[in-house]
Amino acid sequence: MREVVEKIKEFYKPKLDNWLRFTYILETPKGEKYLSFKSDRKIYLTFGQDINGDPRNLSRKELEEKGIVALSERELGKLLFPEHYEEIRPKIEPDNRMQKYLEGIKRGIGLIKIAHGYDEEDFVPVKRYKIWHNLTGSGYVDVGRIDDKLWVAQYSYRTSIDDYDVVRMYFNKFPSKKDIRTAATIEDIETYFSFNGWDKANFYCWECGLERHFCDIKASTLEQKYDYFLNNYCGCDEP
Repeated sequence: MREVVEKIKEFYKPKLDNWLRFTYILETPKGEKYLSFKSDRKIYLTFGQDINGDPRNLSRKELEEKGIVALSERELGKLLFPEHYEEIRPKIEPDNRMQKYLEGIKRGIGLIKIAHGYDEEDFVPVKRYKIWHNLTGSGYVDVGRIDDKLWVAQYSYRTSIDDYDVVRMYFNKFPSKKDIRTAATIEDIETYFSFNGWDKANFYCWECGLERHFCDIKASTLEQKYDYFLNNYCGCDEP
């Protein structure tokens, strides 16, 4: 890996952004490319090769044969600027407690991933849930099986006058209505901390005045826990 890192440094001449702490820059044949330490979007480093087609369609073996490096922006930044990454890690990665907590919830409901965009999964719904109002498409959260090991909960909503988003939640088991609501809350939580910093998981409760961690909050549901957190309340009055 050290040789690969040196090759990347020699060709792309990476540098930290002087203005934005969570951004770094690569010099490419097409000009400067700004990347984020926070992003898990995969990028493909071709080292100036003229690739016939989209590198995303290549297998791992084909990528290796062509000498293409495929990494997420976060992974690449961590390799190129390890000291800087350690400095900003508390803001861009959850601490061990938070990570284990969220992973445990995902594992419990069988959540694999959530995807957004215009693409839709083609399946026959076996269940339709009425969870949120003003959904487009069928107006429901459609649940169906993709294959023997994969379920999807799919719905769409309008994001502007002429635009929309198709949400696809993938599970390794049939999801209940509660599972889908929990999955949506997990995404809200991860989005919040991605923007505001994972180091914000600690806060002072307005009621008892004590410093608490997100995981300390007493609540009956994840939605309620997140709501309490946003209001700086640890649930200390909860029975």
